[in-house]
Amino acid sequence: MNRLKSDTQLYTFKVFADNFLTKKLNFPYFNISRIIWIWLIFGIIPFGLFAITSLLEHSFYLDGEKNLGMIEDYIFISYFVYIPILLALAITHFPKITGVLHSVREVTLVYTQKIGSKEENDIDSSSPRSLISTKNFNDILKRCEARIQGRGTWRLIYILFVFGGLLWVYIASVAHWDPSTSTAYKEYIADSWSSKDYPFSFWIRTFYELIAFGLIFPSILLKFVAILHSMRAICKELTEAEAIRLRPLSPDRAGGLGALGNYGLKMVTVLIPLLIPLLMYIFFGQLNFILKSGIALYIPLVFFTFVYPLGGAHEAMNKFKKQELSILAKKFNQVYDDFIRDIKTNQLSEIPSDFDLMEKFDKLYSKAEKMPVWPFNFEIVSRFGALVAALGFPLTVSFIDKIDKFFPPPT
Repeated sequence: MNRLKSDTQLYTFKVFADNFLTKKLNFPYFNISRIIWIWLIFGIIPFGLFAITSLLEHSFYLDGEKNLGMIEDYIFISYFVYIPILLALAITHFPKITGVLHSVREVTLVYTQKIGSKEENDIDSSSPRSLISTKNFNDILKRCEARIQGRGTWRLIYILFVFGGLLWVYIASVAHWDPSTSTAYKEYIADSWSSKDYPFSFWIRTFYELIAFGLIFPSILLKFVAILHSMRAICKELTEAEAIRLRPLSPDRAGGLGALGNYGLKMVTVLIPLLIPLLMYIFFGQLNFILKSGIALYIPLVFFTFVYPLGGAHEAMNKFKKQELSILAKKFNQVYDDFIRDIKTNQLSEIPSDFDLMEKFDKLYSKAEKMPVWPFNFEIVSRFGALVAALGFPLTVSFIDKIDKFFPPPT
């Protein structure tokens, strides 16, 4: 659907418009009513339902060292905490990507052209770089929308994520059905509240995990990955088109691309809830190869989430900085040559102006030389560092405390 009122207006897409159940989640701001509904649907109501079914089947608390009642299944109970938090962060931050991509327009050379008219209004007609029209910029935005909504080749990626989620649900359901024979549980669980002995709880739990991990999580993961890639792709495409004009003196201290750095930090916060189940598995679960890999890769994933989408902006800023420094250096050399020539030819009246120009170009060069090549400033880096430290500390402590689970002694 084309949401353009004129040929000069930027295209506005909706992240969650691909599903009629989620089309009302496209508002790019915090909405307390939506958060409450998320907690009710994925937290409070399911927890109450499982508590009732386990009480009816007398599996709410199972006596015995290796028997696991519903209230003793701390890993599963964590679902009702981290899933609502993760979804709340996703529906709050994901829709903001449209505004972030629009901000790139402010550092892009464009022209506007009236339909049916040959007149063009060039922002910088003397620039050697190519100009990109608003229509072409909107085409880029539409390609970003197609990725985020899982269209085209990204549909295959979505199917792959769904397959992975369903496989996880299948493996988990097999393990839950008979824990005593499961390689994942047999060493520390003899009976569980959601097993063949308690079929009602088992099937409701399987259905809940099917919805959460087989349907919702693949969709969230697709949008998460597509948003990160779109942030990178739009800058790379505009850089290749020679259409970016950065500002070394921009107040955001990121050449005008500071919005990308700020949003990259917001995307990192979406990963915070995943720390909850990881810690639960370390302390209360049996760690298999997949879980060990997930725990080991968590912090690298945080770094990747922050750095990867900003790679396109880094390429643009690095290229632009080199170009600006080259231009300023050439201009300085020209003025310097004029300065020397005026001295040799005894044109004393021109020397003050030559010297003044040299001084100005020297200051501009010094300013441009200090221009960063990543779209974030010291404040964003500090906040990211504090976030990584806060996430890494509990993982490190729990790893040291439970190191025998990662590296069991040989039998």
